[in-house]
Amino acid sequence: MTAVQLRSQLKRLIESEKDLSILEHALRFFNRADQEEMWKAKLASRADKAEADFAAGRVKTQEQVVAHFNAKRKK
Repeated sequence: MTAVQLRSQLKRLIESEKDLSILEHALRFFNRADQEEMWKAKLASRADKAEADFAAGRVKTQEQVVAHFNAKRKK
């Protein structure tokens, strides 16, 4: 089955569905799929930035991070 055929079949099923709860479940399913793709893209972007930071030497040791947060906590 092609993507066009699947979309057509889904449209027909949605248009013929009378049960509101089924339509709400379908909407939540599709929204969740969109959100998962968004989070995957964000995580991939952050991973790319982290790799670039490591390659460029823009990293701190664990001791530096602890000292930074301890200093912020004292303010």
